[in-house]
Order: sequence, then structure tokens, then C-alpha cells
Amino acid sequence: MRSRSSSTRPPDGRGPSLGGAALLRERRLSALVLDELRRALPVPLGVDLPTDKRLRALCEAVIDDPGRHARLEAWAQACGASPRTVARLFRSELGTSFGQWRQQVLLARAVTLAARKLPMASIAAELGYASPSAFSAMVRRSVGAPPSRFLAS
Repeated sequence: MRSRSSSTRPPDGRGPSLGGAALLRERRLSALVLDELRRALPVPLGVDLPTDKRLRALCEAVIDDPGRHARLEAWAQACGASPRTVARLFRSELGTSFGQWRQQVLLARAVTLAARKLPMASIAAELGYASPSAFSAMVRRSVGAPPSRFLAS
């Protein structure tokens, strides 16, 4: 028969046993973290792709090199379509504007670059921003947090 104790080992079986007060504190912290995660606004980082062949080719080119062109007009010209046609296709196929979609591509790429521990200035330059502060402003507008917090590992 096992004796009941007021201490508990962590789930992984390693580390010291937690006493009653420490166990209660850990449970409260866990409940708080779970509550905060449930309340947190999602930050979409996925990049939707269209089914239209013309638009898909343009989208794949943007994903391959998002800093090549900053404006829809340049991307449309590069793929041989009018800016109006491309804008219409973005709305009908993806339900968003080109600018919003491209911003998602940039954020997803920024996360990838940050995971490789690149400095913020390098990430900004890689994504075609004139300065780290311009990149920082885009991230802050998009996700409501500075890059140092959003891209923190």
C-alpha cells in the first residue's frame, strides 16, 4: 500500500517533488497560461494559394522572392497581366487584396529567418525593406507587437 504524500513528482518523473504550496502554485500558473492562450487573438501565418493558374504562378513567384517587387503593378507586369485583373483575381480567389496577401508572405518569411537567428536588420533587408524601422512598423501594424516580441524564439 502506498502512503499518501503532500508532494508530487513532475509528469516527466525528473526533478524534485513538488510540495503542497508549490504544486498549488504550478496548477494556478498552468490555469492562467491556458486561460491566456484561449483569449489570445490568433495571428494567421499561413499563406493561401489560388487555383487560377495565372494567379498561382504570380503567388509562387512572390513566395520565392517577396522582396523583388513591392507593388502589385510591378508583379502584374512581370507576369504579363493587368493590375486590375490581378487585383480582381486576388479578391475572387483568395478573398483578400494583394497587399494583405503579400504581407502574410513577408510575415511567414520573417518567422523563418528569425528561426535561423538572423539579426532584425538582415531580416528587413532580405524582405526588401529600406530600413529595420520600416520593417518593424509593418510587423507592429500587422500583429500588434514589435518584431522583437513577435519573432522571439
